Amino acid sequence: MRQKIERGTENLALADRENFSAISKLLSQWRDEESALLTRIENRAIELAPLPEAIDVIERMGENFANLKSAGRVQLAHAIRLTVASITIGTRNATTGGIKHPELFGELTAHPSLAKKPMPIPDEAIGRRKIWREIADLVRQSKTPLHLKDFCDHIGTEDASHAACHVRRAERAGLIKKVGHQGGWVNA
Repeated sequence: MRQKIERGTENLALADRENFSAISKLLSQWRDEESALLTRIENRAIELAPLPEAIDVIERMGENFANLKSAGRVQLAHAIRLTVASITIGTRNATTGGIKHPELFGELTAHPSLAKKPMPIPDEAIGRRKIWREIADLVRQSKTPLHLKDFCDHIGTEDASHAACHVRRAERAGLIKKVGHQGGWVNA
């Protein structure tokens, strides 16, 4: 709506006398619509039910996930404001097997009429990669023992010592174990 008003104002400045009143009238209607929308947005904290537009955005989000990058920042921010009540991200100490490590955690709380419980945000989505956990998942999914070369390929490195460091962490956490000298690693 803001873009329409800005474009209308530019057109009004360039309009000749014949079109001036029509553009002015249309611009006035758009300003009234914008005012009504802003009032609805400001009153959203009072209303328990979300705006129908917000529900439509959530319903279509799965279908249009690929288009989010091309979405307008203003529209996307507006949709998020209407649907997300809060986002909490923090760090807590965790223990996995024999390893004590900081773990990122997060939760997203949606508008009460959309979701009753907060939704957890995995630490991978927050931005910290736990390669030793990825290695343990890879071993868990494999039907045969995996070797250091497999882990190098998964990590995307040619440095075997880098992969070995993460394999040792996964072993210390008790998630994988070595089978013999040349046997590789299997699920613990």
